Amino acid sequence: MEGPRPGLESLSSAIPASPFTLPSPMPRAPKRLHPADADAAYAAAQCVVETHRRITDYLRVGLTLAEVDAFVARTLDDLKCRSCFLGYKIPKTPAFPSHACLSVNDCIVHGTVGSYTAPLKRGDLLKVDIGVWHKGW
Repeated sequence: MEGPRPGLESLSSAIPASPFTLPSPMPRAPKRLHPADADAAYAAAQCVVETHRRITDYLRVGLTLAEVDAFVARTLDDLKCRSCFLGYKIPKTPAFPSHACLSVNDCIVHGTVGSYTAPLKRGDLLKVDIGVWHKGW
């Protein structure tokens, strides 16, 4: 095979850099966590697991996403953690308005309380993504 066609090798330099790219090189994650950090990370993950468990018992036809999000907020407060989504902001965009990403039907991911205002009905597919801050994790 011969080399690339003339002019194609410079194509990538013509594409502007994304404002969302991370600085290069990406920071390396630690290979081993200190046992206290591992315990704290595990505790944070368990807050997410417990919130999903509770929301499974709570969900029913007729709820709105605002009610579901308020339930998530109360649950996180009860578990002494907070949402890492609420208020999340990247430059030149509004802050994320929900405690959880609540995506209904055709909305694949990152839905908010305002993205679907009708009450949930039988057959709706609700995807719930929860992220927490707990003990530094």
